[in-house]
Amino acid sequence: MFVMLGMRKFVWNMALFEALGAMSLSAQDAEQIQRDPTIHLQFEYIELSQEKLTELTYGAKTSSNDNELRDKLQVMLDAGEATMLETQMLVGLSGARLITQSIKEMIFPTEYDPAWMLNLTDPKKMLEDTDEPQALGPEPLSFETRNLGITLEAEPVLAENKRYLDLRIGPQIVWHVENVVWASWKDKFSEVDVQMPVFYTMRVNTGLIVPVGQYHHACTLTPRDEKGFPDPSRKVMILVKTELVPVGK
Repeated sequence: MFVMLGMRKFVWNMALFEALGAMSLSAQDAEQIQRDPTIHLQFEYIELSQEKLTELTYGAKTSSNDNELRDKLQVMLDAGEATMLETQMLVGLSGARLITQSIKEMIFPTEYDPAWMLNLTDPKKMLEDTDEPQALGPEPLSFETRNLGITLEAEPVLAENKRYLDLRIGPQIVWHVENVVWASWKDKFSEVDVQMPVFYTMRVNTGLIVPVGQYHHACTLTPRDEKGFPDPSRKVMILVKTELVPVGK
């Protein structure tokens, strides 16, 4: 008895939920949802040697379909000849601006107040050895924030035939390499270094016409070495895979 009552209540609640959902969507909205599928974008950052990259890309490129290239890269990944540096995924609708970030905010000074004397009226007192500071070192005046890590922006626009995407992308990876000391202040009361950070950035901004359901080699970048300089012996390939998923499927 209790089971039957519970089932009837469940069925009634489901029917009410569906009715409310139908009331909240206009006919135009429902048609738009059925017409515009969800766009899935997958970005893969694969690192390999300069020699292997040249070997893979040698010869004329006759197609925008890079599935075969991705299969060759998978063999290299399995053999330890390449490394998957990063993988990112974005899901959204056609015409939307999609952004994903995995970052750490680094706040650093960009301008300093110069050192200055506390007692400029009595030069003799300035030369005395006292237990009180007679000057102040440089102090940070203004600051800036830099995002360390990886940021990806994409703007996909689906063609009317739903076979191609007009894709604008802006992937970026930023590393903090080191701090460079430009000047130093030191007395028996304080010690201050005027320093600025050094960053290494891999960035690309481009537009592509990519086929749906395939891989596409978007660009190749040069990573940094241990000292933070470009390492021409190594490369990072960025591949984009696009897929369409109808809403409700």
